[in-house]
Amino acid sequence: MSWKNRIPNNLLILCVVSLTLLPSAFATEGQGEKLLLCKLNRTVRTLRVEIDDGSLCKTIYTKQGVDDEIGSGQHKQSCFNIVGNVRKNLEEGGWKCREVQRAQSSELRTVQ
Repeated sequence: MSWKNRIPNNLLILCVVSLTLLPSAFATEGQGEKLLLCKLNRTVRTLRVEIDDGSLCKTIYTKQGVDDEIGSGQHKQSCFNIVGNVRKNLEEGGWKCREVQRAQSSELRTVQ
């Protein structure tokens, strides 16, 4: 039996989101960073915008726990546009995406 079959789906999703978000809390689109959580069956992908102290931003796509910078810009709206385009493509492919306002980490426990 693989480890995926021993961990409940909700706990697995929580772990993936927690690993992605440990250091940050995300605000609404107009205020700062943005995070989208997309699911298809048991597969989870995340899209997030990180903004530095100025107005520079980067868009990060996480697939199978691996972050990939898929775009950057001098204005945060550029990165939000990238997220919107990727979200549209995922949803056209059957994915369900939702914006996550805040996340927190939790401890993983082995299911007996």
